[in-house]
Amino acid sequence: MRTEQSDFSSSQPLAYGLDGPADTVLAEGSGISESSGAAKRLPAATERLLSSAHEDLARVGQILRTQRCWARLLGIDGSVIPLNRSASSIDPSDSDTEVGLHEPCLGDSGLSRPALTAPIYDAQGRLFASLQVIQGATDYSDSSQRLLRALIECTARSITERWFRLAHGREWIVAAMRRDSPGTYLLLAADSGQKLLGADRAARQWLERRGMRFEQCLALSRLFQSGVGNLPPRGCGDAEVTLVTGSGEAWIGLVTPPDIGATTSCLDQRAVLHARPRVNSLTDLRPGSDGGRLRDRAREAFGRVREYVDAHLDSRLDVQALAQMIGMSASHFSRSFHKAVGVSPHMYVLQCRVIRAQELLATTQLPLAEIALTSGFSDQSHFSRRFHELIGVPPRKFRSLAGRNPR
Repeated sequence: MRTEQSDFSSSQPLAYGLDGPADTVLAEGSGISESSGAAKRLPAATERLLSSAHEDLARVGQILRTQRCWARLLGIDGSVIPLNRSASSIDPSDSDTEVGLHEPCLGDSGLSRPALTAPIYDAQGRLFASLQVIQGATDYSDSSQRLLRALIECTARSITERWFRLAHGREWIVAAMRRDSPGTYLLLAADSGQKLLGADRAARQWLERRGMRFEQCLALSRLFQSGVGNLPPRGCGDAEVTLVTGSGEAWIGLVTPPDIGATTSCLDQRAVLHARPRVNSLTDLRPGSDGGRLRDRAREAFGRVREYVDAHLDSRLDVQALAQMIGMSASHFSRSFHKAVGVSPHMYVLQCRVIRAQELLATTQLPLAEIALTSGFSDQSHFSRRFHELIGVPPRKFRSLAGRNPR
């Protein structure tokens, strides 16, 4: 049985608080000697945390600047993880200074209000940090207080979700929101057989309330009586679903297929983009509407195209011929396919061929030239170039990595 993932790499911890007991994960100024293993690992872990959450923190920073607030991350032992180490030189009274996401000066008499804090959890639902906003001297109305709290809670939730998705980049991620309770979210990770490999804190609590507990290989069908259906193919875009539990609860969901380059276990731009948060967008989905029914019909039609592509990867796949399969012009087909699947037909075919090549590299000793032809590439050079572009490493390097890390 596969071990539950607790980080994003098999060789080194990538998440703050994922690699040991809570009291061993410390930040700067914690008093731990340099010889401590946790202290040595922390800078890299902190940088990876800040790197993966950069987009979320930058967004909230723009808003905080207008409210003259500061934000920082706190370890679970209360130690500070500064988001800008040069912040001590910033004068909060200077209206031209960028103050969002900076550590306030110690002893600033204007910082009299209590801080607003939102928790950030790891992929196993354990608290590993908190996002804290400290308010300046400005008088904040009750509505401003509520907006600030909603802002940091949304940001903390996005960071938590991103880390969950990065930790389970090789699995299908189900993000769900209960229809009659828009603030109730779940994140689940499953393999191709729809067996659970991960669950976030909310999902584990939800399972406990239903008399179950999270355990690997628990089938999604135990949780939802209908709605999951066939998981979308790897390399495809998100699939909208309506999930129904045995007790009749209806959930709106998005199913995200695996990152096709996740086997390389690197925290690069592609991986961070694939792991972008989706939970906060679930409220915009309207299953059952006319638009939803049209999307369902489009996905059904494009499903036939995907089945054909999968069966004919080693043949020439022409956009015009694919469009004729479902009665569309080539231009309309390309636009509609991109909207429904998330990538252009050409990119989808390329991703499918790379996925086929990944499987052959990891499970056979076939020469690269033969793998190239079997996967539908014109020659080994074209195959190597495109494989490297999508996966981030050459085919030979991928085969070596796959041999050391069968996951």
